[in-house]
Amino acid sequence: MGQHIVLIYQNIDIPFIFEEAEKLGIRLTLVNRPKQQPVDLPAVKRQLSIDIFNEQVAINELKHLDSHDPIDGVMTLFDGAVTFTSLLAAELNLPKSGEHSHIHLRDKSAMRKQFNKYDINNPKYAEIDDISDIDVIKAMNYPIVIKPKTGFSSLGVIKANNEQEAKNGIETVQAINEQTLNYMSHNEGNSFSGIIVEEYINGPEYVAESFVNNGKTTVLSIGYKGNPQGPYFEEGVYIAPAQISYSLKEAIEAQVIHANKALGIINGPTHTELRVDNANQPYILEVGARIGGSGVSHFIVKASTGFNLAKWSLFAALGQEVEILNSNEVAKCIAGNYIVPTKGHGEITSLKGFNNVLKQEETNRILQFLQVGNIVEPYPNFSGYPGFVLTTHNNYDDCVNYYKWLDDEILINYK
Repeated sequence: MGQHIVLIYQNIDIPFIFEEAEKLGIRLTLVNRPKQQPVDLPAVKRQLSIDIFNEQVAINELKHLDSHDPIDGVMTLFDGAVTFTSLLAAELNLPKSGEHSHIHLRDKSAMRKQFNKYDINNPKYAEIDDISDIDVIKAMNYPIVIKPKTGFSSLGVIKANNEQEAKNGIETVQAINEQTLNYMSHNEGNSFSGIIVEEYINGPEYVAESFVNNGKTTVLSIGYKGNPQGPYFEEGVYIAPAQISYSLKEAIEAQVIHANKALGIINGPTHTELRVDNANQPYILEVGARIGGSGVSHFIVKASTGFNLAKWSLFAALGQEVEILNSNEVAKCIAGNYIVPTKGHGEITSLKGFNNVLKQEETNRILQFLQVGNIVEPYPNFSGYPGFVLTTHNNYDDCVNYYKWLDDEILINYK
């Protein structure tokens, strides 16, 4: 039998980690959310429905699994499961990304404190509990960004241009904490209930994919993610490699390397989101110790550089060495992810255009997540993305023009 990895809360509609595991002969036990229906997936030999936020019960159940089918590694591509995955690895004495990195990775305030200690470019920030702390942010310059202390994706991220908008944003994020995020907090006191307020960095957004091997970081790819202006930050595009100067590339790489060290990441992938200000200085928004986009970053990196990020991440989960031969490989093509915008909210009555888009030579895959009948809530709530269109192109301008065409081609109607 092949080696056995427990994969926790993976989006089953994003196939790359399953496909790479199957190629390597790795057996996966997939831990699903409670009530999630199992489906046939490559490399998955067993599926368990477990509430990982009922922490000790979940650990005991997986320790029982380990007793009759030894587990060789554990991993997750879901931000909300990073803490549990690290704790489970410690319980089973298995490889993990770092000794205490999960604390800094899930808590945005702890992450910012670490960045300050290591002199990493950091927006001015404050941690607050609720609207009663409004005076704390009066020393900040507007606009500001308000977000849950332990949110993920675009959930609850709000830009405020003045004090009244800030008050409204704080109340909204507090409600999201109570209604959506608190279910993840009952094992960690109130650590998931806070709010982070930080000064807005006005400039384009980038994402760096890196891999850490025995504490040494190699930045594999830097991609462009648009220039969202708020008030909410629905993601739109991801195109790599980004068209940036060599000096900016070096500056971003230096920030990523320092950030991974500050967060105590020893082995595995990292996904780092940054903004670049008017002085061309990169500021890290946040770091995830995982493959970005539940595995989409693997497609971007492999298509544009040839590096197999999913394979390396599986090796890291098993504690195996990864040999990175060339960190300056010339891009093989332009790779991108067109993140289909919701363009509204309500009950979806139709989604049009996907079939025609799939026929285009630029389209590699379409990953569709929402269907007719699904309810899409207005931002800053997050109901999921309608879909991803994964593409490859000969040059950057072709990619940009194709995405403009997709803006008109894919239509979503609501009632």
